Amino acid sequence: MESNETSTELVPTYDLETVALPPALASIRQSIAAAVDDIEALAEAGDIDTLLVGVAVLDTIRKDLAALRSTAGVAAAEHMPDKMYALEGVGLFERKVPSKRATDWDAILNAVRQRAIADPDTGELADNPVAAVDKALDLIRAIVPLYKSTNAKQAGLTGAGINKDDVQDTEWRAPDVTFRPTKP
Repeated sequence: MESNETSTELVPTYDLETVALPPALASIRQSIAAAVDDIEALAEAGDIDTLLVGVAVLDTIRKDLAALRSTAGVAAAEHMPDKMYALEGVGLFERKVPSKRATDWDAILNAVRQRAIADPDTGELADNPVAAVDKALDLIRAIVPLYKSTNAKQAGLTGAGINKDDVQDTEWRAPDVTFRPTKP
């Protein structure tokens, strides 16, 4: 390939070739194609310093693109006539309203302690301390996630008889859209 030619090998966009892209986004895709060629030339030349600067710049651009995607998704979600929207030649879009839960772990542990020490229905105190500790451990295992999450397991809270609204605040975010492309 000559040095002034531009590669057009980008991530497949399925049928987007038949759709008119917004000019700024079409320009971004063309610039990315040219940058791929530049990076390949830098790699062939062994210019590690410039390649590493490129990595740093691309990390910043990735954050910028995430902000741009978020802005576009929120704006699209606000104007979608229905929850699901099919765009011919592009794909299926779905409006979603994400939420974030803030969990009050101290309140959960207090509720677990109370349920382990006293029967929640009768109020009768546990007569066996070992059984109370075992019950507390079972409740904690059912509530505390063992995966990469900071939220309590919802089914565990329900099973322990803990009102979710007493131990969690839900923060609703702006609606956004998810995208499933048309298959070729």
